[in-house]
Amino acid sequence: AYRYLDRAIELTQGDDGSRSRVAALVERAAYHMNASEFSDAIRLTREALPLTEPSQMTDWHIRALDVLGSSRSYSGDLAGLDDSRRAVELARERKAFSRLIVAQLNLHSQHYFLGQLDAASEALRAAHRDVVSYGTADQRNWLRVAEAHEAVLHGRWDAAIRLLDERIAQAETGFGHYLDSACHTLRASIALA
Repeated sequence: AYRYLDRAIELTQGDDGSRSRVAALVERAAYHMNASEFSDAIRLTREALPLTEPSQMTDWHIRALDVLGSSRSYSGDLAGLDDSRRAVELARERKAFSRLIVAQLNLHSQHYFLGQLDAASEALRAAHRDVVSYGTADQRNWLRVAEAHEAVLHGRWDAAIRLLDERIAQAETGFGHYLDSACHTLRASIALA
């Protein structure tokens, strides 16, 4: 994926008004964020953000703010939370529900990572409401894992086990999710506790 995104960035060099360029920059930044390469993610999103201002690129603006906010927060820059909150706010205003849910779940993860557990719980509740109303199957699975972690943090072992067992059973029917290994690990940890 990196090779293809890098090629797209190369091919669109100098075409700053191109949706293709914006998409390649933002998605490449997201790959960097997921790989904990935060300085690269920040650099690329800062390059992309000015290109996303036209109204037809609102979706990419939201995603760029989400990736920037997450990358800054995970780097220890608490101002990243403001970028992420802005992504959530803009997504809600524009009724960009898929982007909204991803930004909310990422904001939850940032608060959790920073040890801001009350804020993490609040963000997760907001995400839950929107996932129930607008979420995809993938987002429901992501939410289920986040809610299982939340249950463990608050000592609600039975709730965590129920959520994890539901997700593991679903994965065994062939509907996998990238967080399935985390489900197995958390479930095994609970069994040992």
